[in-house]
Amino acid sequence: MAAYSSFSSQEINYNGGEKMDKKLISRWSAIVVLIVILAAGTAVGAEIGGEKKQTIGAGEKFETDYFIFRSEEPGPTVFLVGGIHGDEPAGAGALEIIRDDLSVGAGKVIILPRANNPALEAGERYAPGARDLNRAFPVDEEKDWTGRLASEIWNIVIEYEVDIIFDLHEARDFYQISDSVGQTVILNPHPDGALLALHLVTEINQHLPPGKKRFTYISPTVQNSLTRVANEQLEIPTFIFETTVVMPMEERVSLHEKLVYLALDYLEILEK
Repeated sequence: MAAYSSFSSQEINYNGGEKMDKKLISRWSAIVVLIVILAAGTAVGAEIGGEKKQTIGAGEKFETDYFIFRSEEPGPTVFLVGGIHGDEPAGAGALEIIRDDLSVGAGKVIILPRANNPALEAGERYAPGARDLNRAFPVDEEKDWTGRLASEIWNIVIEYEVDIIFDLHEARDFYQISDSVGQTVILNPHPDGALLALHLVTEINQHLPPGKKRFTYISPTVQNSLTRVANEQLEIPTFIFETTVVMPMEERVSLHEKLVYLALDYLEILEK
């Protein structure tokens, strides 16, 4: 696992003893050229502008895509997750916008916009017959599809040696006036986590009026959530961004988008 401190930073050969028909040679040459062109076209189609699409749960009811943005320059690997809860769609909306616009200048960014497609389609916290996905990490022992989905998402974290996670959620009310966690940046203990959380809250609040819409940072995230387990088992900084469903959808999406870009800018990942 990479350390958080890394942020600071074909010829065709013929038998010469045999005479081959020129038409046959020409035909085979054309076939080889066509294969090369098709292979090149496939590679370009799979990865354009540093983005590569991958799928988890292929053939399963929870099948969903994630997107990898790479740079040639060294830097951290960031995992952005949205849509873990289906009644919290603003994070998914924000990450779909970011996916279409992002330019990475250093490191790697992995975007999973719609982590829980069945729940998002149902508009419910979790899909009928399922369980709470954000209580099923890291590798759930249950054999139902919620457990399998949690395992697939956790495999992304392990396979790509993720350095930091931002998980986008929504709460039912404002943190400042209720027992809910809307308008918060929730962090888990890490030497560099508090500084980043403070930076995010300070910057985003400059664009918000005084009062309940302003963000606060709190700790920690809930047990068996993706962020909590990754922080405890892998010792990486992890965060949840919480807006609140009380606000208009457009405003919630915009706030999530701004927080993500503030974080990526702080980590010096964005293309200059």
